[in-house]
Amino acid sequence: MIEKRFGIKDAVVFDTPFPNFPPLITLLSPEASCQIALHGAQVLSYKPHHSPDLLWMNPLAYHDKTKAIRGGIPLCFPWFASLGSPAHGFARVAQFEVLASGLDEKNNPHITLQLQDSKATRAVWDFSFEARLYVKLSQKLELQFCVENQDNKPFSFTEALHSYFHISDVADVRVEGFEGSLYHDSLQEGKTSIQREAIMIEQEIDRIYMHQQHAYIKDEGFNRTIEIEKEGSQQSVVWNPWIEKSSKMPDMPKEGYRHMLCVESANIQHPITLLPGEKHTMKLSIHET
Repeated sequence: MIEKRFGIKDAVVFDTPFPNFPPLITLLSPEASCQIALHGAQVLSYKPHHSPDLLWMNPLAYHDKTKAIRGGIPLCFPWFASLGSPAHGFARVAQFEVLASGLDEKNNPHITLQLQDSKATRAVWDFSFEARLYVKLSQKLELQFCVENQDNKPFSFTEALHSYFHISDVADVRVEGFEGSLYHDSLQEGKTSIQREAIMIEQEIDRIYMHQQHAYIKDEGFNRTIEIEKEGSQQSVVWNPWIEKSSKMPDMPKEGYRHMLCVESANIQHPITLLPGEKHTMKLSIHET
């Protein structure tokens, strides 16, 4: 039984709140709590004590093994967007397995989830691989997504940690850290521009930034800053669907766009290529200040 093998009292807890849906995992640290779905290895919540959740979760999200969950931190692999089917890759609708769990020297919990190639994955992407997501919870949330080529030939992939951040209201936030960065505007056929100042969300936005540095979501309504640190990621995607597009999403509340903002850590403009036996790791760390 998964709970008996990997559960840790008051630190790593398994639950099955939805029928016919894989278990959810709750990590509990002295500073925060975090919830993760085995479905897609998706972090659903990261809530420091005495603070609103840093991640936005759609209250209309599906809990269906065949569908992706909108919200939290979806894992996009081995392709991003509509480069293949299903959109954003098969990983986010695959059931991962628990590989390990534990506590560090300060009693902060961590867990490792794993996905390996199968008949189903090879039908759409014919390579042998192992993908692992390591999640650690302390005074911050840390993710490491590692892909290993276990095939006898090279393969290439794109990837993203598609983070949905919880904001008080789009009118009360700005995103800093992208000043001077080149970006491609997906709403203008990839037109290239340079970000001159902080990003303000005043309409639909879908941009791919050439960006490897920290980013900061300044939220006046919640009186906090969300700091986003990453490694092994060459681009960041900033996305908000705004009014018209979100109205066409069946799993998006009417005013949902006002309270979410995606700042995604990604490798999409230049695919990652791995030779047999090689690995690539993308790291993400988020916390509030």
